[in-house]
Amino acid sequence: MKQIFSILILILALMCAFSQNADARKKSTRTKTRTTNTVSGVVNNINANQFSRLIADYNSAPFRFKGNKLTVVSFYSTTCGPCRIQEQILSSLASQYGSRVNFYAIDANQNIQVSAAYNIKSVPTTLVLKGTVLLRTLVL
Repeated sequence: MKQIFSILILILALMCAFSQNADARKKSTRTKTRTTNTVSGVVNNINANQFSRLIADYNSAPFRFKGNKLTVVSFYSTTCGPCRIQEQILSSLASQYGSRVNFYAIDANQNIQVSAAYNIKSVPTTLVLKGTVLLRTLVL
C-alpha cells in the first residue's frame, strides 16, 4: 500500500510540474549541453562524480541543484526487492516522458557520500527536483 501511495505521489508531482510550466517551457530557448552520456527515455545509472556534474554538488551546502528540467533521482540497492519494482516503474515513466524529464538512478551502497549528504537512510528513496528546487522526497 505504501508503494502504491508513493508511486501515485511521484506521478502526481510529474503531472503538476508539467501543467504549471507549459507556457514557460514554450517561451524558453533550448540549449543542450551534454556533460555525460545520458540517454533520454531511460533511467541513467550514475555514480558520485556524475551526480556532482549533472544534479548537484553534494560536498557544498546549501545544495544548489543544476538543470532546468524536472529530474527524478532514485537511490537504490542491488539487493533490494522493492528497488527492482521501482526500477521497472521508473523505466516505464522514462519511456513515457522521454526527453521532458531526466531520470537517474544511483546505487546508495556504492556512493555512500552522496547518500549521506541527502540523509538517505533507506532504499528505495526518490528525489524529485525541478530546476534548482527539491520538490519532493519519496521513501517507500
